[in-house]
Amino acid sequence: MRFPVIRHPIWIGLLVVATVSGCRFFLSPAPNDSGAEELSRDASSVWSLTYSADGSLLLSSHIHQCCSSVRCSHLPGPTRFDLWSTSPLRQGHLATFHAPNWRFTPTQHRFSSDGRFVFSAAFQGLLQWDVTAQRLEMKFPGDHIVLAPDCRTAIRVAGNASIDDVSSKADPTVELWDLTLDWPLQCLGTERTFGSPIEFLPDGQRVLAWTNVPREASRLVMWDLRKGTRAALEIDEPLNGAVYLSADGRRLGIQTLRNEKHQVQVINTTTGRQLACIPSWDGARRVALSAAGDIVAMGGESSDTDERRGEIQIWRVRDGKRLKTIIDPSTWGITALCFSPDGETLASGDLDGIVKRWTMPPSDNAAEDGDW
Repeated sequence: MRFPVIRHPIWIGLLVVATVSGCRFFLSPAPNDSGAEELSRDASSVWSLTYSADGSLLLSSHIHQCCSSVRCSHLPGPTRFDLWSTSPLRQGHLATFHAPNWRFTPTQHRFSSDGRFVFSAAFQGLLQWDVTAQRLEMKFPGDHIVLAPDCRTAIRVAGNASIDDVSSKADPTVELWDLTLDWPLQCLGTERTFGSPIEFLPDGQRVLAWTNVPREASRLVMWDLRKGTRAALEIDEPLNGAVYLSADGRRLGIQTLRNEKHQVQVINTTTGRQLACIPSWDGARRVALSAAGDIVAMGGESSDTDERRGEIQIWRVRDGKRLKTIIDPSTWGITALCFSPDGETLASGDLDGIVKRWTMPPSDNAAEDGDW
């Protein structure tokens, strides 16, 4: 088959313009009809979003998945990570790297203090990406890793049977690990006695975990590694194992179910007491807390079951008031949310692989609830 050769200068010019326009998300962020700043558009669904501590960098992870109103199923294909600059001096795409195997599903991301390294932890190990040298290293393959805020220590659930052998009855050991020395610091117990670790608090001494005691309902507990004590947190029936911490670590949000009603409980991590109970909906998939934990964002499929569109709701914790409802008709559902450290921007990702940044109103001076 012979293909036509384009020689006319007008057609060549139109082709160049069309090519540049189609790839503009790699060059610089562009506003769209919704008023949000759009960073990327890709066929892989956005799985998670994470800002660096100073808010100048944004990491997005993308996986191949097929979603319905019931559940999302992973499809074969490696997890991709995109690094973006959100600094006013230099905005746009910086770099991309891929997980070494398609089974790697990240549960946690952290930036090193100098921004040189990006860490991605999962039930399948730990990825360390040297952004400057463009070098990727995989550590502890097959082990469940939870990274501490300093990126120097981590909790390692060694011999995690739930990944490679679900029929195994072995009780994995839970260890505190020094990543710089590549050496265990302390054995914290087993997964049965310690629980399944989820997240460190910013002080690096307290850890959230789900208990896994036979004949007992799963409970969310907080371990104090310095004292070796734990305390249970007051929550209703959890909808999933995800826990959403504010940047200062003083508050956490969790999706729960009470009397068949969906809600987001906001809990004080110091006292373990509930601060607020924000109404949610069945299609809500992700939650994010602002840096101080005073604002809660929920995103997912539309709360109107007759509509197929993305929806984000912004709520104030202090008085339980809904500040804004963001309707995004360009997608079927929101799959990732993350506040910038200053709370002025909310990043969202969706099923179509689009990352957007929305400008948030001041929480104290926000207008009455309305669509954006």
